[in-house]
Parts: sequence; structure tokens; C-alpha cells
Amino acid sequence: MDFAIGPDVLERFPGVRLALVVVRGASNPASPPEVVAALREAERRLRDTGLDAAALQDDPRVREWREAYVAFGANPNKFRNSVEALARRVLSGKELPSISTLVDLYNTVSLAYLVPAGGDDTGKVEGGITLAIAQGTERFVPIGDGAQPETASAGEVIYRDESDVLCRRWNWRESGKTCMTHETRDACLVLETLGALSSEALREAADALADGIRTRCGASVGVRILDREHPSVALEQVLG
Repeated sequence: MDFAIGPDVLERFPGVRLALVVVRGASNPASPPEVVAALREAERRLRDTGLDAAALQDDPRVREWREAYVAFGANPNKFRNSVEALARRVLSGKELPSISTLVDLYNTVSLAYLVPAGGDDTGKVEGGITLAIAQGTERFVPIGDGAQPETASAGEVIYRDESDVLCRRWNWRESGKTCMTHETRDACLVLETLGALSSEALREAADALADGIRTRCGASVGVRILDREHPSVALEQVLG
């Protein structure tokens, strides 16, 4: 299975870098107390920065996504990028819900580095995964029982497989098709930056996530950075 940044995205957002954390043979149960405690500690540390909603929007790691949303025609006040949505919830005094070990681990890293994070159960992906610009005909089924299919808007950035949109508006909302569940064993997690997060910090965040997954999920894990010079990879190669 290949993972690629499409040439249309690279043309419009040449500074994009994705850290892929490829997982095989994971256990993904409800999070044990230590994983939940680490998530709560990441929340506490973010609150201790003294950021408020306005200052959060001005942080370069968040502002670059707001600017990208405007560039592809999405209102960033209506459609919050994933890291801003998480951080705003935490800064308002709310705790993030504990979903599963894999999800809680990537949310912990997302808060710690203020980097968007998401992932797909690769056992549910058709073909490969591509970060692309939508034509306006692609089907998307949101997470949730009884959710009705939608159509992506022309021009928005999406993750897609051969048949469907896996995430709309770059990192706004993930699909129910490939969402990770307690039955997930193989997955590809993604950390994203457009340049505000340094290459070193992105790799550090990805390595921290990979180490947590190895320790808590008993999985084989590999990390690979995709960018303009290296826009695609076979996931099997990442695992060696």
C-alpha cells in the first residue's frame, strides 16, 4: 500500500511535511490508566502555558493551518483544524475523551507539540492513501451511526483512497470508513506541518508517538517523513 502527497498539493503548499507512523500488529484496547494519565498531563501542560483562544490562533503552528484553510476556501472559524479544535477544548477547561490507546497516544503528542495528528485503519483502506485536492465529486461518510454520505467541495484538500475521502478539509474531520476501533491491528498515523514545526521537532514528535505505540500496543512501528523531495512511500518499506 502506497502513501503519497499529490503533486497538486505540493504545488500549492510546497512546505508540507508529513510524518508517517506505520503500525502493524497492534493491540488497541481502552486506554490503561498510564495512557490516560499522560493525556491529562499533556492537557495540564498546555493550560500552564497561559494561552487563550486568541493567543492560540496566533501561534505559528496553528496559524499556518488557519491560513491554509483560507487558501483552499474553508472558513477556519467554522471548520477548526484538528489541533486547534483539541487545544481550544483543553484551554476551555474540558478534558479530552479517552477513545482508545492508539487515539489517546496521538492526541497526547498532538497537544504536546501543537501538531495535527490523525490516522486510518489500513485494513479498511482501498488501494493506497493520497493527500490531494478534491475535484468536488468525491464521497465522504462521516463518523457516526446513521451518518449520511457527503460530497467533498471542489478545491479542498483531502485524504482519499481509491473510492472515498478519508479526511475532509485536510485535518478537519475523519471518515467513519477507516476510523480506528478496538479491533484495529494495522494503521497509519500522520503528523502534519506546513513549516512552522521544524523538521527536528516533527521527527521528535513522531518518534515519541512510535515509542508509545511500541510500549503500549505491542506493535511493529516505523517512521518516515514525506515532503517535496520524498512525496511517496510504500508503507511496507517503512516497517522494513
